[in-house]
Amino acid sequence: MRPNKESVLLKTSAATDIQCSGGVISITGLKKVSKSNIFDIKQVKYRAETAQVIRVGTSSYTPTADTVYKVLIGDVNRFQSGWEETLKPYSYRTPVVLTTLGATAALQREAIHLALVAAINADASNKVVAASLLTGTGFSVTDDGSYYPVYSQGMSNVKGVSTVIPVTNTDGSGFAESDYSITTPGVIGVGVGAYLAAQLPVIDFMNGNLVSGVIDTPPLTTAGAAATSGQNYDVFVINSYQTQAAWSVSGQLALVQRNQEVWVDNGTGSATTNLAGFKAFERVMLGLIFDLYRNDASAIITMGNVAPVSQGLNTGLPSGVAQAENVVSFGNGHSAHYSPIATSTLVALAATNDGISLILDSTAAEGVELSAPTWANSNKSFVVGKTAFSLYTKITLDDVSGVNPLWIGFRKKAAYGATFTSYSDYAVIGIGGAAGQIYTNTELNGAGNTATDTTQTWADATTRVLEVRVDINGVVTFYIDGYAPTVTQALTLDSGDEMIPTVYALQSADIGTPSLLEFAAVATNNWRS
Repeated sequence: MRPNKESVLLKTSAATDIQCSGGVISITGLKKVSKSNIFDIKQVKYRAETAQVIRVGTSSYTPTADTVYKVLIGDVNRFQSGWEETLKPYSYRTPVVLTTLGATAALQREAIHLALVAAINADASNKVVAASLLTGTGFSVTDDGSYYPVYSQGMSNVKGVSTVIPVTNTDGSGFAESDYSITTPGVIGVGVGAYLAAQLPVIDFMNGNLVSGVIDTPPLTTAGAAATSGQNYDVFVINSYQTQAAWSVSGQLALVQRNQEVWVDNGTGSATTNLAGFKAFERVMLGLIFDLYRNDASAIITMGNVAPVSQGLNTGLPSGVAQAENVVSFGNGHSAHYSPIATSTLVALAATNDGISLILDSTAAEGVELSAPTWANSNKSFVVGKTAFSLYTKITLDDVSGVNPLWIGFRKKAAYGATFTSYSDYAVIGIGGAAGQIYTNTELNGAGNTATDTTQTWADATTRVLEVRVDINGVVTFYIDGYAPTVTQALTLDSGDEMIPTVYALQSADIGTPSLLEFAAVATNNWRS
């Protein structure tokens, strides 16, 4: 059976748009759903569309005479009259006397490129535009964009990004594989207000045919209004099972998948009036997402709902001795361990407004590391190659120059160290510069740390969401406020390594007071995209 689908659009939102009572979740505009029937919830962040740009040709190849230089362009996702689109060839054969194109290889390459650009642009059906990069350095092929348009009469047939293939001839001449690179990856837009608005169905009143839009659960408000052009929307997708009568057997019930979508104005569009409302709504939804993993042995979750309680391991009181291991309980059945980076007079992690203070003494060169237990028999860890995993944190920082470094991410399970770089394996993101500069920082097998400036910064008195996700193969990705950093680095952790989540905050002379508002280490890396 096809899943039962429904959707709703919220132009304004609040935490109260989600009600949980008696194991039942009620969201404004959607049918109620039992928490026990939910098997998956995902958040898909808004993203603008970006047209793909491909570079063909380089300044390194030397043209040859009487040779075909060919490029294939098309999209195998497109269909015409039921047939898969065939990639179209665009070619140019160089003359027998190559110098007629120019006296130098650069001039000859430029002539080849200009000929191919002209051929590509003369064909209006290929959904791309080509342009020379000049001086024989190559040419670009840029998608027209508007990927996967909403149905309308006379709509374009654009689907996903175009396929562009420089052809190597059977004798090895022509373009080489190296004569190709993706300059700008194509991005399919999500939550674009104008696109969502176009999904409002328009029906021919004479025959009932669809003129434009979509019939199957378009995102509309409870009053039937469409999205607003210029606004940006996040979507939360809730997948659950519901019972309904099995048509073949009287009195028998069957489980049918239900798909519910909530499109919410995220306050980042032309109007930002719903920013606070969205954040409140998002926080409750994230709590529901993480609840799906709360019973996993490896999970550590706190949404800042209850003040923390600190205690020692062997006594009732925590220790302020450097690298001592203490316990902090979050009041929701979850707990973590923490350790003073240097000997501290204050020994307990204090509560802040909706969070936990990531300092002990307000003293330079002191700080705290919060992590999963370092004990050998603790199961609060993740093994690379056995499962995917991720760490989500929301942190408010009053003075960005008052803490350096501030790292969140994963490190190999080991006893607490005096310096973060003493650990042999880690993948973290956070403040790595005095001016609130956000860095990624990695190390593998004790080979030395690699710090990369993302070129993004953290401002005073602001809140940031930092994430580190690791797939089952150990591939690490970093995120700032739900999106990949402007500049990042690649790392693949070793299979079999046992990793634990960590937050490391070291005070600098200005004395900052970072507050951990939300923390979720869970055995999945795809709860958000």
